[in-house]
Amino acid sequence: IYSEKKANPKAPTAPRKNAGNQIAFKTKKPFFDSNIKKENYQFDILRYLKSYIIIPIFYRNYIYGNLVLCYKKQHNFNPDELALAEAIGNAAAQAKTIRRLIGNEQKARILSEKQKTHFQALIENSYEIIVHLDSRSKILYVSPSVKKILGVAAKNLIGKNLSVFAKNTGALKTSNYIKKII
Repeated sequence: IYSEKKANPKAPTAPRKNAGNQIAFKTKKPFFDSNIKKENYQFDILRYLKSYIIIPIFYRNYIYGNLVLCYKKQHNFNPDELALAEAIGNAAAQAKTIRRLIGNEQKARILSEKQKTHFQALIENSYEIIVHLDSRSKILYVSPSVKKILGVAAKNLIGKNLSVFAKNTGALKTSNYIKKII
C-alpha cells in the first residue's frame, strides 16, 4: 500500500485507463490476471511475475488504495481465493477506517479539552458573575468570581434560589426579571 512519506522514492502514477487498478476501483472487487502478456507492459515484466491479483481497499466512499499480490509462476485463481482476497481487502479497509475514526475522535477530544480549558479560564477570571439556573431559579452553577464581587463562596450558593442575590426591597423586581428571562 503506497503512503505519501518522504521515504518513498516517488509518487505513484495514476492507474492506466481500463487497467487492473482501474477495474478494481470501479467494481470494488478483486481483479486478477492469471496470464500476463508482455505486450501490455513497457518493460519485460515476465521476468518478475506471471500472475497477480489486485485487491481494492475501500469502505463506503473512502478508497484507501489497492493491495497487489504478485506470483512468479502462473497462478489460476479459484473462487475460494477470490473470496479470501475480498475478505482481506475488507479487513484492511476496516482497520484503516477504525484508525481514521479513532484519530478523528482523538483530535475532537483534544479540541474539546482546549475549549473547555479556555472557557473555564474565561469564567473563573471574569469580573462578572455567571450563573446557571434551572427552571425554578435554583442555582446549578455560579462562577468563582462571586467571591471577588459579593464576598460569598460559590459552593455556598449552589442549590439555593437566585433570590438570595436580591435585597428585600428588590426581591419582587428580581423575581419578575428572572421569570422573564427563563
